Amino acid sequence: MSRAENFIHQEVTTLSGELVNEGSLPLRDVELTIMFSDDLHQAVLRESRSLFGSGSSPLAPGGRREFEISLEHIPSSWNMQLPIITISGLRFAAQK
Repeated sequence: MSRAENFIHQEVTTLSGELVNEGSLPLRDVELTIMFSDDLHQAVLRESRSLFGSGSSPLAPGGRREFEISLEHIPSSWNMQLPIITISGLRFAAQK
């Protein structure tokens, strides 16, 4: 996770990672839900993002794919701790 200022002087938080398909079926898409909390551990921002674009090829079993998610408007009440990231959706590719 990193933070930087973009060209219009806004703070942008970027989450980078690697997705590994340890299953037996190819993945067409994966949705992550990212939750940022405040000092009382209450959610101040919850966003869901798709990791694969519409033109992406499926992620084969055993395959790896890097991803990056940028968030521009995180509330100032965020406790500056790592967000909770969960897989909230899987879409499998059609079997041949």
